[in-house]
Amino acid sequence: LGRWGEAAGAADEGLELDPVGGAAVWLLVNRARVDTNQGRFDEAADRLRRAQVLMADRTGPDRYLASLWAATAELAAWRGDLATVRDVSAAAQRGLDRSAPLDPAVGWLGWHALRAEADAAIAARARQNVAALREAEQRVAPIADLVKEALGASGGDSRATALAGMCRGELDRIGGTVHAEIWDRAADAWDAAGRPAPAAYARFRSADARLAARGDRAPVVALL
Repeated sequence: LGRWGEAAGAADEGLELDPVGGAAVWLLVNRARVDTNQGRFDEAADRLRRAQVLMADRTGPDRYLASLWAATAELAAWRGDLATVRDVSAAAQRGLDRSAPLDPAVGWLGWHALRAEADAAIAARARQNVAALREAEQRVAPIADLVKEALGASGGDSRATALAGMCRGELDRIGGTVHAEIWDRAADAWDAAGRPAPAAYARFRSADARLAARGDRAPVVALL
């Protein structure tokens, strides 16, 4: 819910008990997510590497694999590591069991992948790099399909609605036509779900869209 200190403390307490197997993976992944969102990227990377080793040693269903993929993509997106985001996205597309309902964590993976592709498309457009722009655009459809399937499996709860709005906003950024209203609705949905961190990101994107449109700056000041 954005209470990173509490989340970190709970994960640390669990890790101090020296858990094994899936419990250890789950705690490491969630602790890494806190590190990522607080800017401790090296610490997050170390925890995710440890989780990956544990996953590789496990037998049976990979219950937490989608969460590990999503956390890895999140860290890579914040680091601007497009290659890793694309690798993780491709691994998910190859490795997911599409015969069963997808883990909602796949929706988060999809958003982080779309966000990274949006950043890549904007940079390519600014450099007039047609090949790079086309590559970003071509990667969108399979990611969007994953998101749609994952969020559909969630039953349309408030978080799924908010996350779908974020993904629509990123798709607009990739296409070069940004609408502030999409981000406003996403921010409101995250507020309703009690998730201040993604709500803040959505408001940042709304402000960015308004600045790009050269409109009234008063709403931008309020958003930021």
